[in-house]
Amino acid sequence: MCTSIAFEKEENGPQLTARTLDFFFPLETKIAEGNSEKYSFVGMDECPGKYKFAALTYKDTQFLFDGMNEKGLSISSLWSPTAKYPNDDDIKSGKKVVQLTNVVAYILNAYDSVETLFKDLGPNGYLVISFNQDLASKKIHEFIDKSGGTLPLHFIVTDSEGKSLVIEFINGETKLYKSFSPIDTDEVSCNGVLTNYPPYNIHKDNLSLYGTLSCTNQEDGINGSGLYGMPGDVTPQSRFIRASKMKEATMFPQSADDLKEYTDYKNLNDEDLKKVIRKNSIMQCLRLIQDCLVPTGAVIERAKEDRAKDDPTIFNPTKKEKPCWFVGNYTQLFFVRNHQDKIMYFQYYNDPTLYYYSLNGEELEDSWNKKVPHYMDDKKLIENYANLDIVIQIKLQETVEV
Repeated sequence: MCTSIAFEKEENGPQLTARTLDFFFPLETKIAEGNSEKYSFVGMDECPGKYKFAALTYKDTQFLFDGMNEKGLSISSLWSPTAKYPNDDDIKSGKKVVQLTNVVAYILNAYDSVETLFKDLGPNGYLVISFNQDLASKKIHEFIDKSGGTLPLHFIVTDSEGKSLVIEFINGETKLYKSFSPIDTDEVSCNGVLTNYPPYNIHKDNLSLYGTLSCTNQEDGINGSGLYGMPGDVTPQSRFIRASKMKEATMFPQSADDLKEYTDYKNLNDEDLKKVIRKNSIMQCLRLIQDCLVPTGAVIERAKEDRAKDDPTIFNPTKKEKPCWFVGNYTQLFFVRNHQDKIMYFQYYNDPTLYYYSLNGEELEDSWNKKVPHYMDDKKLIENYANLDIVIQIKLQETVEV
């Protein structure tokens, strides 16, 4: 369970995106830095390494699941229970196959625009995403086993111009949904929002049922009446509706001149005004994505008999001998990306501090955030992690234990 939002880009402002990271066991997230050298990927002879990037990774594995590169292009992977990837036997000759666990690193390494990626992944392109589980490392297999034996994902990619692309895998076929022209009349467009099940086209159909809802109050209605009837549960369908409607509330300050119209800001210099704009924009995104958070305890599932009694996620409200429930998905962290300044801002579930990570190495002196401490348990940064001796520099047909 996760939610991703690409906010509408203001004419004079940066592209901003946000996401939650929801799962039912701790992901022990760390930050990986990739440089612009060439790497070898699992199942591939070569990757066109062009761009520096920073990404989130599961433990010390080569599984990168979210990141942004120096060109301001981001990609998020989210859980998609019905995903069925192209079968290797059905892939046409001449196609370049990218392994599922390498998708984030490959796209961040090689692309600066969503339109180019769409062309390469489309029916006339040369690229195809698949998953050969035999090529995964031991730790990736451990993750898959803990996750239920599968790794069903879909992706949303957004560039610095505000163009987005959703990538899904339905019955062995790659489905692409784009936000940019041309879009045929019978084509499902991308609105910049992604959650989980069901497939994207069904989400868009569901959204159309709430077309009359908006942030504008109903005539003679009470405050908030414009969104009366918006679903409030944490299912993917409801989070998709909320995220789509919350995009309407993205009232970002557009320029220093706009701010100077307000008494509180009219005496600030341009540099201080820039900081105010940055802060207000990021905080607005954080508040909007928070409407899609999943608190611990909001999702409870019945425990199976073979589940370990010492599992810390198990609890037993009836005090019987056997555990009967366990905590399901919850939001472990959520963050906002500034695609212009190449900065990511993080908040962890148990830590209200707002941390930042600058891809350009920029040191922010603002009092409202702190430099990211990397993973909140061990506080250790994997320096130059994606020098990628472990992350991407994996030889053809080889598996690596890290």
